[in-house]
Amino acid sequence: MKGLILLRHSSFLVRYSILVFSLCSLCLWGELSYLSAADWPQFMGPNRNGISAETGLVNSWPDKGPPTLWEKSIGEGYSGPIVAGNRLIIFHRVENEDVVECLDAVTGKGQWRFAYAAEYRDNFGKGDGPRATPLIAAGCVFTLGPQGELHCLELETGKKLWNHSLAKEYELADTFFGIGTSPILENDLVLVNVGPTGGGVLAFDRETGKEVWRAKCEPASYSSPVPRRLTARVTCSSSP
Repeated sequence: MKGLILLRHSSFLVRYSILVFSLCSLCLWGELSYLSAADWPQFMGPNRNGISAETGLVNSWPDKGPPTLWEKSIGEGYSGPIVAGNRLIIFHRVENEDVVECLDAVTGKGQWRFAYAAEYRDNFGKGDGPRATPLIAAGCVFTLGPQGELHCLELETGKKLWNHSLAKEYELADTFFGIGTSPILENDLVLVNVGPTGGGVLAFDRETGKEVWRAKCEPASYSSPVPRRLTARVTCSSSP
């Protein structure tokens, strides 16, 4: 589904405070507070728990809502927007391309755009756009498309640093709605769960994109991982 980004503010707002996402619309409501706004750099926020560290939020809005600062039409997809500093990243399908765009969160002005050819077609008619929310970490943007196109881009410029075509490289089995797990960075490893045949959970070096390990026993999942320290040991076949 296609969507729309709206950024609104009141006289005492500087940057966004509340992020609302639905299948047909994407709304950013901004706050012009003197406080620095908290980042929302990945799926479910900075700690992947849906909780924002933002402070100084307003308690009410005018009856007609805050005035619109800017708006932008966007393409297909279920990927959520992410924010770090003044950079807003959106990941969407525009015609036959998956597109990563970096916008100024305050003005909506485009800073850079990265795109690659996209051939994914949903067998159930649920849309052909990205399912996974990008990740901003260590000065990079990591995206994972529905066909397993994993990219690492430079946050400042959008320059491609490395990429993998996971479906081809790991002979992944077809899934119902494409690949939809959102990447996570843990101990300088980019982790994605893409399932068999040659995949499972895959860990890539953040800087080089080289595979560090894989856990083949894990099937594909649309659940995005969260980091936890466990006392129990889990045994699973793996290879370098």
